[in-house]
Amino acid sequence: MNSILLKNKILSFIITFTIYFLSNILSAEEVNINLPPVPFAQKKMRLPSYQTFSLKNGLKVYLIEDHKLPMISYFLYLDYFPPLQKKKAGLGKFTTKLMKQGTANKTKLQIDEELDFMGVDFSIDDNLIFASSLKKYANQSLEIFSDIVKLPKFDMNEFIKVKEEMLSDIQSEKQDPSVQADNIAKSLLYPVAHPYSETATEKTVKQITIDDCKKYHAAYFKPNISHLAIMGDISLEDAKLLAETHFGNWQSAEIPIFKSPKLINPKKSKIYLMDRPDSVQSVIKISHNVELKPGEKDIYSAIVMNTLLGGGTFRLYQNLREKHGYTYGVYSSLRPDKFIGNFSVDLNTETSLTSKSIKEVFNELERIRKEKVSPEELQLVKNYLSGQFSLSLENPSTVALFGIKTSLYNLPVDYFEKYLAGIASVSGEDVLHAANKYILLDKTHIIIVGKKKILNKNLKSLKKFKIVEIKKG
Repeated sequence: MNSILLKNKILSFIITFTIYFLSNILSAEEVNINLPPVPFAQKKMRLPSYQTFSLKNGLKVYLIEDHKLPMISYFLYLDYFPPLQKKKAGLGKFTTKLMKQGTANKTKLQIDEELDFMGVDFSIDDNLIFASSLKKYANQSLEIFSDIVKLPKFDMNEFIKVKEEMLSDIQSEKQDPSVQADNIAKSLLYPVAHPYSETATEKTVKQITIDDCKKYHAAYFKPNISHLAIMGDISLEDAKLLAETHFGNWQSAEIPIFKSPKLINPKKSKIYLMDRPDSVQSVIKISHNVELKPGEKDIYSAIVMNTLLGGGTFRLYQNLREKHGYTYGVYSSLRPDKFIGNFSVDLNTETSLTSKSIKEVFNELERIRKEKVSPEELQLVKNYLSGQFSLSLENPSTVALFGIKTSLYNLPVDYFEKYLAGIASVSGEDVLHAANKYILLDKTHIIIVGKKKILNKNLKSLKKFKIVEIKKG
């Protein structure tokens, strides 16, 4: 199928699904035109209900029935955390790339032709695999899906092609200052004993063998740590039949358990500078770890606080772009994680404006920790988050993965239904508390990738931060 036609078909499906879903997401209620509309955050959510079952091999299955369109989507998430790959960093991504290049039953060409003929949208990325097709191809598409998961062939010719592709990608990434900043951040934020610290390099990828890929797949692709979400025009009975037919013979096994080392933030904030002589801009990343796991009691306060700061076009954006014109965009992120969370501020700016930009970022970080937000500004942020949540539901994968996330993080069954109410309940005091808990002004890494010759002079005004030079990898 022509790729443009396929994209249009998928887009049409998403739009139609969205209209259906959003029309049913709010509890049915009579509309009184004489009363003002109820704010979205105060409305009661009614998300599609889940039906769950498990196979004898331990595979957990989540079904969301939606019979408005003749479509079915599959999401398979494997809940594993591999140990350090050390001299072979990048092995996990290498393995999953290779898995789609042929199975015991079909060649890569056959897989590509059949998926294209059926109009199947398929992707595999580390431990998440996705496929979506018309209902009439549900069995055939899941057959290919399961073969890729269970029976990859690991062909030597395809192995060589994947290795060349990964080496080419690494070369390209070396020219991307944002990727370089992210890689520096990984090395600083996590100890060498933590897999999060690893970055694939030409040297590590060259050392990966086809046997390494086979062993990696054999160790971690198992049903007892897997979660399969099925969404679409299918009944529970048919979903059970499909799951059993294609995954029932998948053999379970014990998976190595990862024990995360204790992560420690720096005792003092420092600037880490990587020279990029040809740069006309500086890439800036200000980041540190946080103890924030999914579903924690103050998660809503943390979300509102970060959004107010820079999760949307709020304080950082208004200051550095709208007021000073230092950058086209600046944003903050606060990411929960079951091992360790992370807070970051990211922006690009003209080299000569680097120190000024960093000063203004820290001004806003200090401000949100010291000043209580006004009721008016707080309400704007809540309205933004409410609208953002509703828009996220336009993507079927968001809805389908709710059940998986609920199980993975041991969240309450109604966690996502209560999201808007949780956001609405956050007070100014809650925001202040979250800012002081999750923004560590004196224990953060300030990473800059840019033109050292100019930056050495430019950064002199930031006297309280020691500058450490990072060599280009």
